Formats: sequence, structure tokens, C-alpha cells
Amino acid sequence: MYDFGPFRLDPPKRLLLREGRPLALTPRAFDILVVLIENRGRVVDKDELMRLVWADVVVEEANLTQSVFTLRKLLGDGPHEHRYIATVPRRGYQFVADVCETHPAWPPSTRPDSPARSLAVLPFAALGREVDEYMGLGLADALITRMGNIRQIVVRPTSAVRPYVGRATDPVSAGRRLGVDMVLEGSIQRAAGRIRVTVQLVSVDAGASVWGQCFDESLTDIFSIEDSISTRLATALVSSLTAEEKQRLHQRYTQDHEAYDAYLRGRHQWNTRTENGLRKALQQFERAVERDPAYALAHAGLADCYTLLGSAGYAMLPPREALARARAAAVRALEIDPDLAEAHTSLALVKFRLDWDWRDAESEFRRAI
Repeated sequence: MYDFGPFRLDPPKRLLLREGRPLALTPRAFDILVVLIENRGRVVDKDELMRLVWADVVVEEANLTQSVFTLRKLLGDGPHEHRYIATVPRRGYQFVADVCETHPAWPPSTRPDSPARSLAVLPFAALGREVDEYMGLGLADALITRMGNIRQIVVRPTSAVRPYVGRATDPVSAGRRLGVDMVLEGSIQRAAGRIRVTVQLVSVDAGASVWGQCFDESLTDIFSIEDSISTRLATALVSSLTAEEKQRLHQRYTQDHEAYDAYLRGRHQWNTRTENGLRKALQQFERAVERDPAYALAHAGLADCYTLLGSAGYAMLPPREALARARAAAVRALEIDPDLAEAHTSLALVKFRLDWDWRDAESEFRRAI
């Protein structure tokens, strides 16, 4: 928690209190305040703020300006008196008030015995020249997909952790901001045809590591590393798994290493949300499907690309054509794997944007959840 002036900010509970009384604040304004306070002492560029707060949406700078205006008004800052948030012309904003950070942390011997309910998998740090950035986020995305099949816990989506790519991050602070019990962080290193992955599971409440391990395998056996990490994570977080959860936890969507690598590259490019990035993502997903036509996740990736390619802000294809292609790719993915959440999400967007079928769209979204 953060105390400043008469205010207290509680990120896990998403509360801003003034002298103990909660204040009404829009979600975006709340996220802006958290980012500025966590980065107090430095100027946060406008582009960085928009990327962190509006990770999944293309917005104009006016949206940021309006949210900061609303936030300042709520904090009591006047037009010419910035006690909390200062504007740095042509750059961004900086939180300038004194902040006292407090957080309850139980020693390991006194922590509650209740099982962890939520998890965030941070992008893995890429070490060395032979590791591209796409591998760090790609491995995190793969583990998020696997752990998302366990009903007893809530796993933050890739979109929530994407802002941490390439950033030196304190896992406890990240966990508080993401509102989770546990955070998995790690690094990935590649050399001489082998891959080494080091992981650490951190308890946010205790502020301490619960488990850590190093995995060293052949580069072509990345799937075994994912299996091992998933198993250890599941053991640490839940008491038991159903037979279906065990099966999906170790499900390999492809056995083709090159198809998998193309998929990771495609997801990395798709996450840039730029026209050039989407075109490159499309090429990588198509390459993955060529290598393995039964690769359901790659078909879902194609659907995601076409959904964005026909959206406002991109319009790189006529909307109806793009969404028709998205539907075909999503349907193909579901023919291969009827329970694939990513494909249900893509199909829901098609039904929402193209068919205007709200009921079926909601049904697909619920299937994805």
C-alpha cells in the first residue's frame, strides 16, 4: 500500500482512500496512478503510460490527458498547483509527492495455510545474444495457457503481463499491482544447441521465494521444460487435479519444434499491435500451420490477426473480409481442439462484430473463461 498526503492507495484491492473513505475512480485513472507512484522519482513517458494502461487497445493521447485531468481533480490538484502529478512538457508525467510504502508480510511460519488462488507468470528475461525477446514472452504465454486449464486458480492473461517485457521488475511489486497471490519469474538462456530456463515462484504476501529450479535441456526439447515447470507449479498451487486438468496441463499443441518457434514469433509480433507487426505475425502463423496443419493454437493466432486487421485503427483489410477469415480460422482451431479458449475468444469477437449476435458472442466468451 502507498500513503501520500491524506490518501492511501491499495493496488490489490483497487482502492483509493482519502482519510479512510473510498473514492470513486475509473479503472484507467486508477492504473495511471499506480504506474506513476510505482515509478515515482522519474518521468514516465506518455507512450509508456499508454502502453502500460491501455495494453489491449489503440487509443489517442487525448484519452491519457483526460484521465490525468480527472485524477488531478480527484486528488485536489489545481490548474497551476501540481502537488501530486507534475507535467513534463513534450515528455510525460511524474509523481512528485512524498510516498510511504507499507505492506503486510507474514513470516513463513505464520502465513495462512489457505491455498494460493491467483498467479501471474511474468515474461522471462532473455539472457545472452542467442535469445530473442520473443522467447521470453512466448514461454510465459505457453505456461499461462497451460495453467489456465486449472479451475482452482485464476491466471492473469498474457495481455496483463506483456508490459513487463524487457523490464527489470520486482516480482512482489508486480504481484501487488496485478493483484495475485503468487508470481512466477525467470530467465531463459540458449547456447550450443541447449536451452537453460531458471524459474522462481514468489509469494506476494510473504515477500519471499517459495520454490526455484533450473532446467537444462536440448533446444528441441523445450516442451519437456514446459511440462516440468507446469507440474511443479500445479503442485505448489493446488492440492489435487482432476484427470482432465492433468491431461490439459501437459497437452502439447504441436510436436514440431519449428512450428512452435514460428508460433512464438507470431505471438510476439501480434503483441506489438502495429500494422507491420500484424503482417509479420500473419506470416509466422501461416508458417506454423504449414509445418503442422493440426496446430490449433496457430489457427487461433491467424484468427486473432484477421480480427485486428479488419478493426478500426488498422483497416488493412475490408472488415467483413477480415472477420470472415477470422471465423474460418477460429472454426478450424475448434475442430481440432473444441476446448481451446483462444479460439472461442476469436469466434466470440466475430459473432459480436460481424454477426451482431450478442447471445452467441456471450456464450463463446463464457466458454473461453
